[in-house]
Amino acid sequence: MIRYAARIDRVAAVLIGAALVIYLLMALGEVAQGNDGMTASLSPYLPLLIGVAWAAPMLARELESGTASWAWSLGARRRKWLASRSGPLLAVTLVAGCALGGLVELSMIRWFPAMTQDRITPMLIAAAFPAVVAFCLLAAAIGLTAAAITTRLIPAIALTVAAQIAFAYLAPEAAVHLAPARTVPASA
Repeated sequence: MIRYAARIDRVAAVLIGAALVIYLLMALGEVAQGNDGMTASLSPYLPLLIGVAWAAPMLARELESGTASWAWSLGARRRKWLASRSGPLLAVTLVAGCALGGLVELSMIRWFPAMTQDRITPMLIAAAFPAVVAFCLLAAAIGLTAAAITTRLIPAIALTVAAQIAFAYLAPEAAVHLAPARTVPASA
Protein backbone atom coordinates (compact mmCIF):
# COMPACT_ATOMS: atom_id res chain seq x y z
CA MET A 1 0.00 0.00 0.00
CA ILE A 2 2.90 2.35 0.70
CA ARG A 3 4.34 1.68 -2.75
CA TYR A 4 0.98 2.62 -4.27
CA ALA A 5 0.82 5.82 -2.17
CA ALA A 6 4.35 6.76 -3.20
CA ARG A 7 3.47 6.25 -6.86
CA ILE A 8 0.43 8.50 -6.53
CA ASP A 9 2.36 11.24 -4.75
CA ARG A 10 5.49 11.19 -6.90
CA VAL A 11 4.63 14.45 -8.70
CA ALA A 12 4.34 16.33 -5.41
CA ALA A 13 7.58 14.77 -4.16
CA VAL A 14 9.38 15.79 -7.35
CA LEU A 15 8.00 19.32 -6.96
CA ILE A 16 9.34 19.51 -3.39
CA GLY A 17 12.69 18.16 -4.62
CA ALA A 18 12.84 20.77 -7.38
CA ALA A 19 12.14 23.50 -4.84
CA LEU A 20 14.99 22.20 -2.68
CA VAL A 21 17.33 22.29 -5.69
CA ILE A 22 16.38 25.94 -6.23
CA TYR A 23 17.06 26.67 -2.55
CA LEU A 24 20.42 24.90 -2.89
CA LEU A 25 21.36 27.07 -5.86
CA MET A 26 20.35 30.21 -3.95
CA ALA A 27 22.38 29.16 -0.90
CA LEU A 28 25.45 28.36 -2.99
CA GLY A 29 25.09 31.70 -4.76
CA GLU A 30 24.99 33.47 -1.42
CA VAL A 31 28.06 31.64 -0.18
CA ALA A 32 29.96 32.42 -3.38
CA GLN A 33 28.92 36.03 -3.95
CA GLY A 34 27.58 37.77 -0.97
CA ASN A 35 25.20 38.52 1.76
CA ASP A 36 21.72 39.16 0.48
CA GLY A 37 19.73 36.80 2.74
CA MET A 38 17.55 35.52 -0.08
CA THR A 39 17.50 31.90 1.08
CA ALA A 40 16.53 32.86 4.62
CA SER A 41 13.84 35.29 3.52
CA LEU A 42 12.28 32.78 1.09
CA SER A 43 12.35 29.84 3.52
CA PRO A 44 8.65 30.16 4.53
CA TYR A 45 7.57 29.29 1.00
CA LEU A 46 8.65 25.65 1.14
CA PRO A 47 6.22 24.83 3.98
CA LEU A 48 3.49 26.59 2.04
CA LEU A 49 4.33 24.49 -1.02
CA ILE A 50 4.27 21.30 1.06
CA GLY A 51 0.85 22.09 2.49
CA VAL A 52 -0.75 23.31 -0.73
CA ALA A 53 0.82 20.99 -3.30
CA TRP A 54 0.92 17.78 -1.33
CA ALA A 55 -0.80 17.55 2.07
CA ALA A 56 -4.18 19.12 1.38
CA PRO A 57 -4.71 17.71 -2.14
CA MET A 58 -3.57 14.20 -1.20
CA LEU A 59 -6.20 13.59 1.45
CA ALA A 60 -8.90 15.81 -0.04
CA ARG A 61 -8.79 13.99 -3.39
CA GLU A 62 -9.11 10.63 -1.66
CA LEU A 63 -12.08 11.77 0.42
CA GLU A 64 -13.80 13.74 -2.35
CA SER A 65 -13.61 10.99 -4.95
CA GLY A 66 -14.67 8.25 -2.57
CA THR A 67 -11.45 6.27 -2.97
CA ALA A 68 -10.99 6.23 0.80
CA SER A 69 -14.43 4.72 1.36
CA TRP A 70 -13.74 2.16 -1.34
CA ALA A 71 -10.44 1.18 0.30
CA TRP A 72 -12.13 0.92 3.69
CA SER A 73 -14.89 -1.28 2.26
CA LEU A 74 -12.29 -3.70 0.88
CA GLY A 75 -10.94 -4.38 4.35
CA ALA A 76 -8.22 -1.77 4.72
CA ARG A 77 -8.23 -0.48 8.26
CA ARG A 78 -8.73 3.26 8.47
CA ARG A 79 -5.67 3.83 10.64
CA LYS A 80 -3.45 1.73 8.39
CA TRP A 81 -4.82 3.48 5.32
CA LEU A 82 -4.21 6.93 6.86
CA ALA A 83 -0.73 5.91 7.99
CA SER A 84 0.15 4.64 4.53
CA ARG A 85 -1.12 7.83 2.91
CA SER A 86 0.37 10.33 5.37
CA GLY A 87 3.56 8.43 6.28
CA PRO A 88 5.53 9.23 3.11
CA LEU A 89 4.31 12.82 3.27
CA LEU A 90 5.54 13.28 6.84
CA ALA A 91 8.86 11.53 6.12
CA VAL A 92 9.59 13.66 3.05
CA THR A 93 8.43 16.76 4.92
CA LEU A 94 10.86 16.08 7.77
CA VAL A 95 13.74 15.48 5.36
CA ALA A 96 12.86 18.59 3.31
CA GLY A 97 12.62 20.73 6.44
CA CYS A 98 16.01 19.52 7.67
CA ALA A 99 17.55 20.07 4.24
CA LEU A 100 16.15 23.59 3.99
CA GLY A 101 17.26 24.40 7.53
CA GLY A 102 20.77 23.26 6.65
CA LEU A 103 20.75 25.30 3.44
CA VAL A 104 19.66 28.41 5.33
CA GLU A 105 22.44 27.89 7.85
CA LEU A 106 24.89 27.39 4.97
CA SER A 107 23.74 30.61 3.33
CA MET A 108 24.34 32.55 6.56
CA ILE A 109 28.06 31.65 6.66
CA ARG A 110 29.21 34.71 4.74
CA TRP A 111 26.74 37.23 6.08
CA PHE A 112 28.13 40.47 7.42
CA PRO A 113 28.32 40.45 11.23
CA ALA A 114 25.83 43.32 11.34
CA MET A 115 23.23 41.12 9.64
CA THR A 116 23.31 38.52 12.42
CA GLN A 117 24.15 40.73 15.38
CA ASP A 118 20.53 41.01 16.43
CA ARG A 119 19.19 37.44 16.26
CA ILE A 120 15.71 38.44 17.47
CA THR A 121 14.13 39.49 14.20
CA PRO A 122 11.08 37.81 12.68
CA MET A 123 12.96 36.80 9.54
CA LEU A 124 15.85 35.21 11.43
CA ILE A 125 13.51 33.44 13.83
CA ALA A 126 11.45 32.04 10.94
CA ALA A 127 14.66 30.94 9.17
CA ALA A 128 16.22 29.21 12.19
CA PHE A 129 16.74 25.47 11.77
CA PRO A 130 14.13 24.29 14.32
CA ALA A 131 11.59 26.81 13.06
CA VAL A 132 11.99 25.71 9.43
CA VAL A 133 11.50 22.04 10.35
CA ALA A 134 8.54 22.90 12.59
CA PHE A 135 6.89 25.05 9.91
CA CYS A 136 7.25 22.23 7.35
CA LEU A 137 5.68 19.68 9.68
CA LEU A 138 3.01 22.19 10.68
CA ALA A 139 2.16 22.80 7.02
CA ALA A 140 1.67 19.08 6.47
CA ALA A 141 -0.51 18.85 9.57
CA ILE A 142 -2.55 21.88 8.55
CA GLY A 143 -3.06 20.48 5.04
CA LEU A 144 -4.16 17.08 6.33
CA THR A 145 -6.46 18.66 8.91
CA ALA A 146 -8.03 21.05 6.41
CA ALA A 147 -8.64 18.18 4.01
CA ALA A 148 -10.20 16.05 6.76
CA ILE A 149 -12.46 18.90 7.86
CA THR A 150 -13.66 20.04 4.44
CA THR A 151 -13.36 16.78 2.43
CA ARG A 152 -13.16 18.99 -0.68
CA LEU A 153 -10.05 19.96 -2.64
CA ILE A 154 -10.45 23.71 -3.18
CA PRO A 155 -11.63 24.60 0.36
CA ALA A 156 -8.85 22.43 1.82
CA ILE A 157 -6.22 24.26 -0.20
CA ALA A 158 -7.73 27.64 0.70
CA LEU A 159 -7.73 26.82 4.41
CA THR A 160 -4.17 25.55 4.17
CA VAL A 161 -2.96 28.71 2.47
CA ALA A 162 -4.72 30.99 4.95
CA ALA A 163 -3.57 29.09 8.03
CA GLN A 164 0.02 28.65 6.85
CA ILE A 165 0.39 32.33 5.94
CA ALA A 166 -1.06 33.32 9.30
CA PHE A 167 1.29 31.01 11.21
CA ALA A 168 4.32 31.98 9.13
CA TYR A 169 3.71 35.63 9.91
CA LEU A 170 2.29 35.54 13.42
CA ALA A 171 4.61 33.00 15.08
CA PRO A 172 7.89 34.90 14.46
CA GLU A 173 6.22 38.21 15.33
CA ALA A 174 4.90 36.74 18.58
CA ALA A 175 8.35 35.32 19.37
CA VAL A 176 9.91 38.76 18.95
CA HIS A 177 7.31 40.46 21.13
CA LEU A 178 7.41 37.77 23.82
CA ALA A 179 11.21 37.56 23.97
CA PRO A 180 12.78 39.06 27.08
CA ALA A 181 14.26 42.48 26.55
CA ARG A 182 17.88 42.86 27.52
CA THR A 183 18.84 46.30 28.64
CA VAL A 184 22.30 47.75 28.66
CA PRO A 185 23.17 49.75 31.76
CA ALA A 186 23.64 53.43 31.07
CA SER A 187 27.23 54.59 31.28
CA ALA A 188 28.01 57.27 33.80
